Amino acid sequence: MILSAIFAIATCALSRDVVARQTISLDGTWQVAEGSLTNTPVAFAHQVPVPGLIDMAQPPFVEPGPKVADRRKGPRKDLRRDAFWYRRTFTVAGTIPPVTIGNRHGEIG
Repeated sequence: MILSAIFAIATCALSRDVVARQTISLDGTWQVAEGSLTNTPVAFAHQVPVPGLIDMAQPPFVEPGPKVADRRKGPRKDLRRDAFWYRRTFTVAGTIPPVTIGNRHGEIG
């Protein structure tokens, strides 16, 4: 799964003696789109709760996963899409310090 958002931001003071950490929960409703692994979707027309499963998206995706009769035979290629892209916009209150650690996967934009 490729995500186009930051999951959590931890900020640290630059002083050796003082370390402040702020974690932002990004649980809630996210926008989601289907597409390829190489191109960010232009439109995110579906919404899904996070944490949650892609089959909870509204409006629902057509066959959100490939049908697998026997999982012991190995993975099956999803012929409709290569990935689901998730997007969420959020605001960080106050000044963002020069040292910011982001736990992320995928494209940030």
